[in-house]
Amino acid sequence: KTAPGTCGCGVADTDTDADGTADCNDLCPSDPLKIADGTCGCGVADTDSDGDGAADCNDSCPADANKTAPGICGCGVADTDSDGDGTADCNDLCPSDPLKIAAGTCGCGVADTDSDGDGAADCNDGCPADANKTAPGTCGCGVADTDSDGDGTANCNDGCPTDANKIAPGICGCGVADTDSDGDTIVDCNDNCPAISNPSQVDCNGNGIGDTCDIASGQAFDCNQNNIPDPCDIASGASIDIDSNGVPDECKNDCNGNSIPDPYEIAQGLEFDCNLNGVLDSCDIASGFAADCNGNTIPDSCDISGGAETDCDGNGTPDSCQADCNNDGIPNICEITAGAADIDGDGTPDSCECANADLTLDGIVGGDDLAIFLANWGSSTYPCGDFDNNGSIGGGDLSILLAKWGIVH
Repeated sequence: KTAPGTCGCGVADTDTDADGTADCNDLCPSDPLKIADGTCGCGVADTDSDGDGAADCNDSCPADANKTAPGICGCGVADTDSDGDGTADCNDLCPSDPLKIAAGTCGCGVADTDSDGDGAADCNDGCPADANKTAPGTCGCGVADTDSDGDGTANCNDGCPTDANKIAPGICGCGVADTDSDGDTIVDCNDNCPAISNPSQVDCNGNGIGDTCDIASGQAFDCNQNNIPDPCDIASGASIDIDSNGVPDECKNDCNGNSIPDPYEIAQGLEFDCNLNGVLDSCDIASGFAADCNGNTIPDSCDISGGAETDCDGNGTPDSCQADCNNDGIPNICEITAGAADIDGDGTPDSCECANADLTLDGIVGGDDLAIFLANWGSSTYPCGDFDNNGSIGGGDLSILLAKWGIVH
């Protein structure tokens, strides 16, 4: 050196980093941007990019003027805890709710409290104090919507909660239908004859059963069909029961129409019933049920059974009333049955018909009869022809035949 220069004699005025400051005065002789180490040291600029007063070399968030370190939320995001719940807003989904850091069931600002412990938060529970309901339902909170009888009406509104057919007691009460089976406007529970219409509910015998049902069931009789039991008709005097058998007289047989029951007349001997059929003999005869061929007012069957008449053929008609052509007291049919001839089978003995000289039995005495007569001349065995009953067919008989010639029987 020829002169002290900047650094003085004995010290070179070298400027290694060419920053215009000799090395002797440059604390960072190798750093053209610095002549002193500053905050960051030589070789590192003391730049404060975000202007927050902290050089970038010491600022972990050089682009964030509000932070020099990432903190909880990282650079560029403030670690603010708006609701003071200890959780920074960047990690708090409910930054304004100090009680929540997440929306949960009810959302921010509303607690997820489940007061009744039923698993539904109060915010979604219409009945927060009723563990059995989350909505008032039909009966409201605190009251179950139970429908015990399954009739579609909850017990709280059902006057008959155990009766599926009723929601109110009605006339008969719960458990009993208000049915009116017979349509007489009186429900069965109060009806003394529920199966048959009887609006009057009359019960003349006081047995708790309506007269109508007493009669219909056969428990009481109503022979005159006036819908009043016979005993009541008799007791009231509306009907007479002369024989005290419990049946009004108007219902008993009175075949002769004298207003006195036939059984009574028979029992008192006022009329007879010889065949014991419960009907007066006079009525049996009048109706044609019993014959009275001899007109003695006694049925033929009784005449016969009593021995007053005979009935040789057992046909139920007294012999005195049957045909007896020869008037011998024996009916023709019985004579024939006993062996009398009846060649033409007309029920009249030939002896009666031959007496009329009609040998052909054609109703006319003529040539045919004469031919038969002559063919049996002198016979003593031919059943007809011996009109004079002398034992054989001969001249006397011929005279009789000719005398009857042409007669139509």
